[in-house]
Amino acid sequence: MSSQALGPVSPSLLTRLACPLRVAFEQTWGRRSREPSEAAVLGTVAHRTIELALDRSEVNDAWAQGCAEEQARSGTDPMSYPAARRTLLRLKKHLPRLLELLNTMPDSRRLSETWLETADSALGGQADLIAISTDNLAMVIDYKSGLVTDDDGVKSAYVRQLLFYGVLASECLGVTPVMLALLSLREGVVQVEPAAEGMAEVAALARAGRLDYNQRVPGSQPANASEENCKWCPYAARCSAFWQGVEPHWAGSVGETVRGRVAADPEHAATGVTTMQVVVEHGPRAGSTAILAGIPSGLVANAVLSARWSAP
Repeated sequence: MSSQALGPVSPSLLTRLACPLRVAFEQTWGRRSREPSEAAVLGTVAHRTIELALDRSEVNDAWAQGCAEEQARSGTDPMSYPAARRTLLRLKKHLPRLLELLNTMPDSRRLSETWLETADSALGGQADLIAISTDNLAMVIDYKSGLVTDDDGVKSAYVRQLLFYGVLASECLGVTPVMLALLSLREGVVQVEPAAEGMAEVAALARAGRLDYNQRVPGSQPANASEENCKWCPYAARCSAFWQGVEPHWAGSVGETVRGRVAADPEHAATGVTTMQVVVEHGPRAGSTAILAGIPSGLVANAVLSARWSAP
């Protein structure tokens, strides 16, 4: 598969560059998008509510405006979701702490979701909020709907994201990050040390990944199949490296994976789901026969198969 030169690397692209072949898939097939989930919609509304509340809007008013804007955009009323009230209560609980932090930097200039790009065009991204004091000190804050910590502390992906934003603030705005923080609707304000060595390491990793990728363009890119890299990859099913590398213990992340030949006519239920028998040729169950049940019939009703399966 051919590849194209990369522009600025963002925090999310840096994560995906852990498997360069995934990025090449994206360039060929496009980024896969799904219908936003309830959690994603409420997360978007929560972001907008925080933005409005920082402009001195009352939280209830900001929430109502955020919901109204989302309904006008998508036609769905977020207030109808079962988790809507819980999201609003979490905002009311944790927003005051963020406002307290910002008040420690009076007369600060605030940049909300502002795209920043380094002079060499190697790095780019937009933090949810950067507050800059009159003496060029900066707070960098990103909002999260879910949990941001695990048994080992702040999740490593979020630490790297904040350090990346710290780099952008430093290189693009000429400020010194003195606070990196996450506002989690589940856990409140969670801080990460703005260590200079950590920011330098992340910047070097991103620039090196971009350089390595671009040096292989327009040729193919290597795969790095692992449980971590493959669990969210929408191209895994068509990736030979995935099928060569998938292990039984990955099931918790990627599910039970089988690839093979349909061995008998599928059975279509009146409920709109299909069951099929497959001779497994790839994956941990290779050499066995698997019964795949509960498949939405629309996923298997392509022209070739429907011709075979249409007999009464």
